[in-house]
Amino acid sequence: MTLDIGIAKSGFSGPAPIEWTDLQAWSDISGVQLSYEEAKIIKKISSDYCSQIQKSKSFNAVAPYLDDNERLNGLNGLFDAI
Repeated sequence: MTLDIGIAKSGFSGPAPIEWTDLQAWSDISGVQLSYEEAKIIKKISSDYCSQIQKSKSFNAVAPYLDDNERLNGLNGLFDAI
C-alpha cells in the first residue's frame, strides 16, 4: 500500500502535520481502512517531520541523524574556534 496522502500538508508558515480529519477524508476517498494504531503512527511521523523542519531552520541546527555523543562533540568543536 502506498500512502498518497503525503507526510504533511501545507500550513500558513510551512508544512503542517496531518490531522485526523485528513486521514478520514483520505480513507473515505481511497477506500483503505487504517487501524487506529496505523493512523496514530502516521500522525506521529507527520508531527515529527514538521517539528524537525522547524528545528532545522535554525542557523545552528544539529543534524537529526547524529547520536547524542556526536551532537555534543560537534557543539564542543564550535566553541573551540572562539
